[in-house]
Amino acid sequence: SFKPALVEAVKSIGLDCVVAPDIGSVKRADEYATALDTDLVIITKKRKSAIAVSIKHFVGDVKDKKVIIIDDLTESAGTLIEAASACKTNGASEVYCAITHGCFTEVGTKRLVDAFSKDLIDRLFVSNTVASTICWIPGNFYGEYVRKVDVAPIFATAIKNIHNNESVSSLFL
Repeated sequence: SFKPALVEAVKSIGLDCVVAPDIGSVKRADEYATALDTDLVIITKKRKSAIAVSIKHFVGDVKDKKVIIIDDLTESAGTLIEAASACKTNGASEVYCAITHGCFTEVGTKRLVDAFSKDLIDRLFVSNTVASTICWIPGNFYGEYVRKVDVAPIFATAIKNIHNNESVSSLFL
């Protein structure tokens, strides 16, 4: 799990709630909410196509709150953008996103750049588990809008623990 690295990267923001952008991410979002000591908001979606989704239900209160949308993987960023839009529509003051595996396509990157430009997403945290994670995002968006989170220490610890015949499960807590 890359949760500890992402939790460390976002905990200084002063978040009010963690948002699960779909039913499949509720358990993960709940783990983040517990680790960050925040509320949990749940969104359900309906997939229209491989790159388009629509929000069905929004459960929770984000009015005047700093929220973070948690997802394990994204390519087209459709779910992220719809969830961010739903949070802003429901009154969220700031919307952050944290992605474990950012496998962004050109379409996804264009959507993210547009979302940054429209202040829909305040900042994106993405781990460096995929070499091409953010290769499409123009350089001027780094720092202000995109923060790459290094997970190399987690891999190093796992390799060391395996080599020393020690527990790896502690990395997943």
